[in-house]
Amino acid sequence: MKLKEGDGDPHPTLELSENPDILGTIAQRKTDRPALVVGFAAETRNVVAYARDKMERKGIDVIAANQVGQDRAFGTDENRLDVLWSGGGVTLGPGLKTDLADALLQQVARLLLD
Repeated sequence: MKLKEGDGDPHPTLELSENPDILGTIAQRKTDRPALVVGFAAETRNVVAYARDKMERKGIDVIAANQVGQDRAFGTDENRLDVLWSGGGVTLGPGLKTDLADALLQQVARLLLD
């Protein structure tokens, strides 16, 4: 909504509310939990450390993390992913995002079959 000059409070307050943690909720299900819960992390620094922490805090099985900022990820056709799981991990790329998506799906399929 746009406020016209002189209408209402000159310093309106914007109230925010926290979104529910959908990923964490799904990962913590006691029944009807997917065989593999995969999450994503976009980090500006310490990509692997922050992604592994997120994976452990939320109780997810796999996390695909990439670095953002400094002309990385957004607005580019190429990227790199660090894919982590309990006891392992692999770096995919750098390469085209479409190729990385295919490689990520292949990695997830391998983990599901193990």
